[in-house]
Amino acid sequence: MKIIIATGVYPPDIGGPATYSKLLASELKKAGRDIVIITYSDDLEALLPNEDFKVVRILRSQGKLKRYIEYFKAVLKETDSSSTVYAQDPISSGIPACFAAKIKRSKFILKVVGDYAWEHFQRSKTSSRSVSIEEFQNKKYGNSVGLLKSLERRIAKSADTLITPSEYLKKVVLKWGVKEEKIKVILNSYTPQNINCEKKKSEKYVLVSVGRLVPWKGFSELIQIMPELQKENPNFILNIIGEGPEHEALKSKIKDLKLEDKVFLKGKLPKKELFCELKNSDIFILNTSYEGLSHQLLEVIDAKIPIITTNVGGNPEVIENKKTGILVEEKNNEQLKNEILQLSKDADLKNTLIKNAEKSLEKFNKEKMIKDIFNVLLK
Repeated sequence: MKIIIATGVYPPDIGGPATYSKLLASELKKAGRDIVIITYSDDLEALLPNEDFKVVRILRSQGKLKRYIEYFKAVLKETDSSSTVYAQDPISSGIPACFAAKIKRSKFILKVVGDYAWEHFQRSKTSSRSVSIEEFQNKKYGNSVGLLKSLERRIAKSADTLITPSEYLKKVVLKWGVKEEKIKVILNSYTPQNINCEKKKSEKYVLVSVGRLVPWKGFSELIQIMPELQKENPNFILNIIGEGPEHEALKSKIKDLKLEDKVFLKGKLPKKELFCELKNSDIFILNTSYEGLSHQLLEVIDAKIPIITTNVGGNPEVIENKKTGILVEEKNNEQLKNEILQLSKDADLKNTLIKNAEKSLEKFNKEKMIKDIFNVLLK
């Protein structure tokens, strides 16, 4: 059996989806399967050491229609009726992969890690009123948002099997009209980093948050409560790690609140540098209004610092309130502020949360994830 892994990102690209595709390809190759990776890339000549399967790269910088057509042709060329095509998202890889798989009458498996149409809407909407992902499912939209919403649902319903990394995302996909028996929940795995970091001594109490700088990540609200936190403890500082369209707006807010020496936008950091930044922080905060299943939370657990995050999306499937971390209500700045203050004063609670969270990583082990995926791809 040949398995085509259709992905939008792949090493040397960084991030969870790229790592996931590489890991899966390697494990399937060990199991004796013929593997082809098809991916978008900034470098068509990129080579990775010890890669013993075929990688087809489509230039990412060309126009969207052209790269979709090239991607479609690449999947079509590599696929036959006995192949399985496994797409890692419903749009960028899912659209061309789905149509190619249907033409070749091959099995089409789709992974969904979020609602691409909702994210596009959040980035492009002109209304100041935010719309939750739950509200979004039942509303009708025109233009590009409506088109994306229609496309991702069509691709999802076309899949022979659909994989989500959380029960929460399964509920979202059910609202797309996908039959429940088609959906398999398979937790992503996490491999401990084993990175040695120099311990930095500082009198500051470091709060840290990581993510793409988009409205639903709640960075603006986190900055908003910093003056109140400062009144309680002048040693608080906040490091925000990531890049995205909200950078300038966040920078202006920091300036308006006169927090230039208290809140720092550190941009996107290399993997090792990010992990060490986490290790040298005191509390991690993910103040998001939406999350499928956060790989970032798993990395923070591995870095052994306590977590405060919102009780939305897949977060409660990673964090058990007051046991492995602290869950707060979405957009409740007062509760978030109070929990930060309380945790910063309670060393015993911090240590308990860290120890319990570390044990919880066991359910995100690689062997179980690979076994569960094999059961879908190889049956």
